[in-house]
Amino acid sequence: ADQGYWVGDMDNQMFTVVDTPGFGDQLVEEEKTIENLVATLRDEIKYVHVFILAFKQSDNRMTNSLRSMISLFEKMFGKKFWDNAILEATHWNHGEDAIRIRNDSNPPLTEKFWKDEFNNILK
Repeated sequence: ADQGYWVGDMDNQMFTVVDTPGFGDQLVEEEKTIENLVATLRDEIKYVHVFILAFKQSDNRMTNSLRSMISLFEKMFGKKFWDNAILEATHWNHGEDAIRIRNDSNPPLTEKFWKDEFNNILK
């Protein structure tokens, strides 16, 4: 976990960032990482104000690893987890070519597509 002042200004409030590794498809193999994450959140952090779930926007489906990570966090924090969640699409370019490429994908990789993907797993 890293701590710092918001935008580096010492007059601002301190905050902590816990960067967790992305989980692969074999969660059993990553048991030690998960145990360390749980211990850090439980014993050191104690309260989480926000979760930022990052996923690569060029993926054309919800990966098993992302599903596993979401499932783990729901088990740890309950459905209230979503009250403090932000979804972050990485590599999301807003240039005309990038928009065209996303729209030409099958299925089109739009904000609506990802909203529907996340909503489907929450049912």
